[in-house]
Amino acid sequence: MVLMLLGISLFGAITATITSYLITRDIQQLEEHEAESSLAGELERLVELYAAGALTDEEFAAAKSNLLTTVTRSREPLPLPRDSRA
Repeated sequence: MVLMLLGISLFGAITATITSYLITRDIQQLEEHEAESSLAGELERLVELYAAGALTDEEFAAAKSNLLTTVTRSREPLPLPRDSRA
């Protein structure tokens, strides 16, 4: 009886862990897709402004560099939490 309860508990823990992983992965993929869509939209807007003559070569290059730098920084991995037991 005890072994059966332990097996059920272990199965529940494994299922919860896998489900949590899958949900987290799906959320991260959705956020990455939204960021890429946003980046593409912003780059298209900059190109349109540049083509219309609203931005100089220098302004366009600076705006594009700023946008790409911002996106690159937002994709840096988060630091791992330190173990408080150490």
